[in-house]
Amino acid sequence: MEDFDDLVNRVTPDRPRGWNHLGCDIKKLSQVKSELEQGKALLEEEKKELIEKNSNLNLQISNMNHLKTFKDAIDLVYSNFSKIDIKDEPCLN
Repeated sequence: MEDFDDLVNRVTPDRPRGWNHLGCDIKKLSQVKSELEQGKALLEEEKKELIEKNSNLNLQISNMNHLKTFKDAIDLVYSNFSKIDIKDEPCLN
């Protein structure tokens, strides 16, 4: 596991090392942590929005498939009616 000083050196390599600078390093680390948490929250919100949009798109696709099936049924009925030979015969009462 990484030693705390090594972690601080990696995050803030421009600072001289030593316990007298630890307060500044901890402050910078907590700022970085806060920024990361804010970024994570924004990404979670974006993820929720994308999931909702995806769900809406899937619903629209499903509805379009139903409409296509309905259109095919209407076309089939229409084509069958057009084959019927309607003659001018008097209607029976």
